[in-house]
Amino acid sequence: MTDKKVSENDLKTLYLHGFLSSGNSHKAQWLKKRNALNSVHPLGEMFCPTYEQKSLQDGLKTLDALLGQWRKQNYRIRLIGSSLGGYLAQYYAHKYAVPYIMINPALNPLSLFDDYLGRHTNPYTGEVIEVNETFCKVLADLQIAHLNPEIPSLLLADMEDEVVDIPFAYERYKEQPKARSILFPGGDHAFQHLPEAWEEIKRFMTETETKSFC
Repeated sequence: MTDKKVSENDLKTLYLHGFLSSGNSHKAQWLKKRNALNSVHPLGEMFCPTYEQKSLQDGLKTLDALLGQWRKQNYRIRLIGSSLGGYLAQYYAHKYAVPYIMINPALNPLSLFDDYLGRHTNPYTGEVIEVNETFCKVLADLQIAHLNPEIPSLLLADMEDEVVDIPFAYERYKEQPKARSILFPGGDHAFQHLPEAWEEIKRFMTETETKSFC
């Protein structure tokens, strides 16, 4: 086990935002500020980058390069992803064998994006994103067919999310031995229960102190 006294010094948490969002989203900044308020930062050093979505493949390469650098430097890595970022967190967690938290995750994004074909403007960045066959192919290549039962995960979701399929996410994880799912009544896709979920996030970080889970 890693010494808790130095845990925040070698721990890096990467927040992965959703579609048409950014690292400046409410959830990302709320978590970053709440983490900083704790005398011992439970998320260690938290990063909330805005990854490119116009060329999703290029955006993913940027995230991959960052995670690869952290791995080479022997940092402990944790992932938090919201909406489409939850899907990305699932992928990168399995690639790098690190614990991850999903908030209202879009775990079946291809069915979701059937309704989003065409051009969209990211209100945070002004970036124009075209959801087309290429975009969907990149997403399809990130699918994890079989979850690794040794990687800890935490699913946080509002039951009344109007965008993503929360029952799908719950069914996918309910039998996983190191997965915990917490479903809040009501709410919406913005996730209205961050204050209530914070204690669970801290608990998850404490329980996953080791460096790797393969």
